[in-house]
Amino acid sequence: MQITEKDMDIITTLGKIDTEAKAKKIFETYMDQEHLARMLKISHPGVLIRIANAIALCNPKSVFVNTGSPADKQFIRTLALEKKEEAPLAMEGHTIHFDLAKEQGRIIDRTYYIANPEDEVSSLANRMDRPTALEQVRSNMTDIMKDMTMIIGFYMRGPVGAPASNPALEITSSAYVAHSAELLYRNAYAAFDREVKALGHFFTNVHSEGLNRTEDLPDARVFMDRKFRTTYAWKCTYAGNTLLLKKGNHRFAVDKAVNDNPGNELSEHMFITGIHGPRGRITWFAGAAPSGCGKTTTAMAAMSSSAMTWPRCGSPKTGPSGASTRNAEFSALWRM
Repeated sequence: MQITEKDMDIITTLGKIDTEAKAKKIFETYMDQEHLARMLKISHPGVLIRIANAIALCNPKSVFVNTGSPADKQFIRTLALEKKEEAPLAMEGHTIHFDLAKEQGRIIDRTYYIANPEDEVSSLANRMDRPTALEQVRSNMTDIMKDMTMIIGFYMRGPVGAPASNPALEITSSAYVAHSAELLYRNAYAAFDREVKALGHFFTNVHSEGLNRTEDLPDARVFMDRKFRTTYAWKCTYAGNTLLLKKGNHRFAVDKAVNDNPGNELSEHMFITGIHGPRGRITWFAGAAPSGCGKTTTAMAAMSSSAMTWPRCGSPKTGPSGASTRNAEFSALWRM
């Protein structure tokens, strides 16, 4: 969606960080030397400014820059247990997470597209004008991470190096959400700078569970700002409402495929799966994977691969279908 002069980027308006120099001052204020050094390995100004605005808005006690190392993953797992977002199971290394009793699914009634009057939005979706959304984010996310640790993750929706992949930031105070991101997505901290520069875009996701109380759920919201490819979510923990690399960023990926690269790229719930047969035979299946079809259950079966995909059409290496699991032109969202 084309950005015009009248469009207001909510996170920049609220955070008031508009230069790389200001961003680095924010990092110096909130980060210890180790995490400052990690942060400054990212050099893309747009990424730095986006993260700094999230910090300025949410005002965390500290900031943890997740590099995807085994030690960082363990820190997140331990934090999830300490915060009681997860509880240990009898099987070593396994945990369980319980969402609030009244948040057992997506809060569709409290999920909105941020849209100007002239913007086209599905008649089935909720919409909110930009000034109203700004005030909602201001009143609910200002200082929401006070006394909490903000975790910043750098991910790829698809393989690193694939032209249809999408770099995405996951910024959250929930160790459960950060843990889930590590399980479901490729941590691309080391390649993030290069990928953003090569692809020319990235998505941003800002979330906080707040006090994680049932009485706060009426005030929970999920916002998707398609023009600035940013999601905001607060006072909720269910993954469909909080791990917006999935549902929220899928909308941005569809926009990118349809508006920026029409005829060359798809962003759909699809899969390519190899089923093992007799004498080492593998039979490959491709198909659609709509909501409620049993994707998660099927993924538990023993298969060569099961993936949510973005085929890139017309590749000279793969032909018109672009469906090759061995080629960088093929982008897989889920690794199961």
